[in-house]
Amino acid sequence: MPNIKEVGSEKGTFDSGFFAAYALKLMRESGGDFENLEMGQAEVYAARDAFLKNSTRTDFLEETDAAEFLLQLDVCDYYGEWTEQIRTPEILSERIGNCLAREGACGMMLLVMDDSNHWVSILTREENKILVYDPERAGGEPNAEWVETLTFATNVLKEKNGVSALIVPKKGSAQSTTLAGASNGIGIEIVSPTKNRNQYVNLDADEAHPEHGRVVRITAKVAPPKADKKVHWSIVDEDKNCPYRADLTAENQAHFAGDSAKKSDTSQTNAAGEASIDFSTSICGGDKFTVCASLDKTQSGDKTGELTVWRRLWYEVDTMKKRNSEEAFDLSAHRDVPALFKDMFLDWVYEEKQEHPDNIWNIKDGHCDEFADKYFDANKAPFQAHVLAVDHQATLTIEAETLWDADANPYVADLSFPYYIYDGGKSWVSKIEYNLWSAATGDDWRPLPLDRISLTGPDQKGLRALKIDFTGIANPTPANTIEVRTWPRMAEESGAFWLLGTPHIFVCMGHVQEIILKADLKKCVTGIIAHELAHVVAMVSTGSGGWTNPSYVKTEGGPHCRDPTCLMFEFRDQQVVFCGDCKRALRMTDIRKKTGNLLHTKRSA
Repeated sequence: MPNIKEVGSEKGTFDSGFFAAYALKLMRESGGDFENLEMGQAEVYAARDAFLKNSTRTDFLEETDAAEFLLQLDVCDYYGEWTEQIRTPEILSERIGNCLAREGACGMMLLVMDDSNHWVSILTREENKILVYDPERAGGEPNAEWVETLTFATNVLKEKNGVSALIVPKKGSAQSTTLAGASNGIGIEIVSPTKNRNQYVNLDADEAHPEHGRVVRITAKVAPPKADKKVHWSIVDEDKNCPYRADLTAENQAHFAGDSAKKSDTSQTNAAGEASIDFSTSICGGDKFTVCASLDKTQSGDKTGELTVWRRLWYEVDTMKKRNSEEAFDLSAHRDVPALFKDMFLDWVYEEKQEHPDNIWNIKDGHCDEFADKYFDANKAPFQAHVLAVDHQATLTIEAETLWDADANPYVADLSFPYYIYDGGKSWVSKIEYNLWSAATGDDWRPLPLDRISLTGPDQKGLRALKIDFTGIANPTPANTIEVRTWPRMAEESGAFWLLGTPHIFVCMGHVQEIILKADLKKCVTGIIAHELAHVVAMVSTGSGGWTNPSYVKTEGGPHCRDPTCLMFEFRDQQVVFCGDCKRALRMTDIRKKTGNLLHTKRSA
């Protein structure tokens, strides 16, 4: 770190003109090399006079915008009544920023006056660092209020102008008062990453997208540049920022340089004074990491921006047309789904593309994958799911004899069932018979024409009841019932499902609209889509590392949550929130290992 030497042997009262000339001399002639700089008082005053020739400071500042003056000369002299304009840290930050934002700006002289009217600081810029020289107090510690103000300015500048440190050398000494990032006269600053960002750990590393990938290349630079300097790297407050750290395997925790055991490391600077290291974040969504670079592991140094672990996935939506209509099913509820995953640091991004297949009343077993493939683009595979609205997906289950006692004409059965109606016509029943029993003849079973039977409904459960017209055939009454037997074909209806081992999620809107009240439909569909997307990323998990998920339960329909208020409960109703255990499991899920469900390409034209 360069030091400011004694300014000749004749030291007097350093007025603002003196330091304007001094700053100009530093910036224009020294080229940043302050090691052996000495200036006599007469020489300094001569430079000052040349600087102010043919203009008074009052006239100059009245005629020239202060910021423009700064940009023209890289020197700014505020004093007297003009000082009142920059007494707040916000304005100070703005003034400094205006100067340093200019391409090629090398520095400025800034006079900041307190009640004693004697604060003077010279600032120069080296790369993304501000060096602050305080000749008035160079022999001791900076004034506390002065440090507070300039530290505030640095924080603002770090965000707006890429400034990472304030370094205050002491006059005539190799030591310095460090506001950030200096050791033994050499400063260190983070070159990248300097800003807070989300790190999408499941995505492949990409030079154009440094926010992709679990491994982050971190680079720091020493000033002045010096080769073969050891840089110490450490993770800041890992225990505090990673609440589930103890439940992750060592490999899934944060570490340096490809070794899961390394929580700190070192590397050497090159000829340009830069040192780099590879840092692996954890895989746990929401973990936050800041890495510190220092020249002495016993001292603090400069820190990276905060890296927050996220996982990004995409989903595509296609919606089938309704029966006998060109209008497609409404699946707009999907737009409310991504917000349900934000607390688990899962970023579901809608892939803006929809197709509207012609209606198929029922997608039969064994045809779902083939059908969905025709409309799935898979542009973001292996991290893209496919949400498809269809009419029905019902499975033919049984064809068994059923007995009824008809007591009226027409007769409507008092029990409803999920009849398999999807082959059209009367295909849901193979035959029906009625019994004209009498004491004289006994059973007398006769076929009933199929045009005499129909179905009512569906009711609010999607079920239908048998209806029989006996007109001209018989006259059943409560006192004289007629026995009927049928051989119906039953269906097992799906409201929604994830096709195991594929990216395809089916929402059976024809059936859902039959069983869900219109007022509740959007909320229900939102929950359905979120539930199935969670299944795609392997929910409900049994746990991770040293943690066992107490809510996990294996049901006939697969892994679910035992909490009836959770969105991952098997027989969910209107739930649109995850329980605490499922949130934790989703945060700890290693999305990179779930790509088997998403590893898919478009296979059909």
